[in-house]
Amino acid sequence: MFIPKQSHPFSYKIKSSEFICYLFELQAQDQASELLQSVKKEHHTANHHCWAWRWVAFSEEIMSIQEHQSDDGEPRGTAGFPILHRLQHHDLVNSLAMVVRYFGGTKLGKSGLIESYSEATQSAIVHSHLTRFEAGYELHIRNSYELENLVKQWLHHQKIPVLNSEYSMHVERIVFVPLEEKAAIGDSLRDWAHTEIECTWTELKLLASPTS
Repeated sequence: MFIPKQSHPFSYKIKSSEFICYLFELQAQDQASELLQSVKKEHHTANHHCWAWRWVAFSEEIMSIQEHQSDDGEPRGTAGFPILHRLQHHDLVNSLAMVVRYFGGTKLGKSGLIESYSEATQSAIVHSHLTRFEAGYELHIRNSYELENLVKQWLHHQKIPVLNSEYSMHVERIVFVPLEEKAAIGDSLRDWAHTEIECTWTELKLLASPTS
C-alpha cells in the first residue's frame, strides 16, 4: 500500500477541455470533505469536480478498505470510477484524488471522458512521491542487559525490522510486526513468559514500511 506524501496538481488537456488532478494524503477520513470544498472554491468556475478516495479502516485485528467516488454531473461511470480505478491500480490508500474539468466546447463521448479522467489521475500519481505503508503492529520490548543476547538471537531468528533502540537503565526496542505475522510472533514470545522481558503491542495501524 502507498500514500502520497508529496504531490502537485497535474493538468491534462484534450480538445480544448482541461482536466486538473489534485492528489492528497488523508490524515483522517472526514478530511476529504474539507479538501474537496477547498478545491471547489479555488476552481468555482469549473464545470465538474469529480473525485474518489480510499481509506484503510481497522476494527480490532481486521483491516478493510473503504472507497467512495463521484461523477459530479458527468455521465455515470465516466469520471469517479476511472479516478478510483487509478487509485486501486497503484494501491493508494488514505488518499483523495480530485479532477477538475473545464469544458472546452467539444464533447468527448463516454470513452473519451473515461480516458481523460484516468489519464489525468495517472499522471498526477506517477509524478508524486509515494511512501510505502504496511498494516502491522509496533512491538515494544524492554529487557535487562543480562538478557540482551537472548533478545538479539530472537530478533535475528525472526528477521523482523527494529524501528528504534534505546540503551539506558534497560534496553528498549520497538520492532515492526506485519499483520499476517502477529500470530506466529506472539507464539514465539511465550518462550519468554518466565523471564523479565516485557513485551507490549500497539493497536493495528498503518506503518511506513521499514523495508521500502
